[in-house]
Amino acid sequence: MREFLEIEDVNSFMKVSRLSEFIIRLDPFLFVNVYGLIFYLDLTKKDQKEISDLFTSLSDKIIFSTKAEVSTSFKEFLKNKIQEKQN
Repeated sequence: MREFLEIEDVNSFMKVSRLSEFIIRLDPFLFVNVYGLIFYLDLTKKDQKEISDLFTSLSDKIIFSTKAEVSTSFKEFLKNKIQEKQN
């Protein structure tokens, strides 16, 4: 089980982000893993100026993901992906 801690203000999220090598963007959220804790920012709660400033400041760390999946193991994940490609 994982804990997800919401950070509401952009400045605090930027402080936490400095402690990590990368930030995962899965719209409308940004996630950062620090010391085993997952912090996130909900972009729908921010105005366009804040989002723009945030992306500019953290552009070298943001990794955009288009999909999130759950699997019981890496082997199971690969098996499912191979089956999808064959169909």
